[in-house]
Amino acid sequence: NEEDITEEELEEILEEPHVLDTPPDNIETEAEKARREDYDAKHATDEWKTAKEEWKAEHPNETLKEKKLLYIKGLIDELPWEAKVDKGYEIEIISTLKIDGIVAWRSTTTAFKQLKKGISRYRFDPIEAQRQPKWELSANHGLKYAFISNNFDLIHISKYTANMMGLKKPIMHGMFTAARGLSELSQIDYPFKIDFRFVAPIYLPAKVVYQKSEKGFAVYNESGKRLHLEASIVK
Repeated sequence: NEEDITEEELEEILEEPHVLDTPPDNIETEAEKARREDYDAKHATDEWKTAKEEWKAEHPNETLKEKKLLYIKGLIDELPWEAKVDKGYEIEIISTLKIDGIVAWRSTTTAFKQLKKGISRYRFDPIEAQRQPKWELSANHGLKYAFISNNFDLIHISKYTANMMGLKKPIMHGMFTAARGLSELSQIDYPFKIDFRFVAPIYLPAKVVYQKSEKGFAVYNESGKRLHLEASIVK
């Protein structure tokens, strides 16, 4: 007996998938079936149900069943409460450029990636990105430094002399790598002590990556996978 149920209970019954408003299979088109399945899938999520309830509370004179049928029939492309459902990622990228410790440029970029289904909100912690300068060392870089340091060890001079010493290529002087890295440090409290740990030779020619930190610096190969030198300041 319809008089035994309230209007809200009747509305809830009508909202159940495939109840009362499901037309015969020979009448419903394939497109309508697809839209009904899409509606049922959305209706199963808690986020969707919450958004629908909020919209209904704001529009008490509107009927949910009518909007559902309009959607299934293709007369509307989006249900009115879908605007309340998060449907993508909003990403905010904050970039700051500092020169000698002073902020020279700052920007905020906001992008939105739209998705078909609602998702939860995510927050990513900011990351620190530092420029890692590369050193380009030529094949005769060792020979050039030999004239400065007066260290003409054959392993540093050329490929030919390095082969004589059992090496496939000449290697860069360790003291050059240490001195070059030390020269790029700033704001050092004098006097200080620094420990160098030579891990792997730098075969010439080469491109290496210089990375400094609060405790010192390190020199890696171009890919950043092999450590050549690590320096630590001891106070």
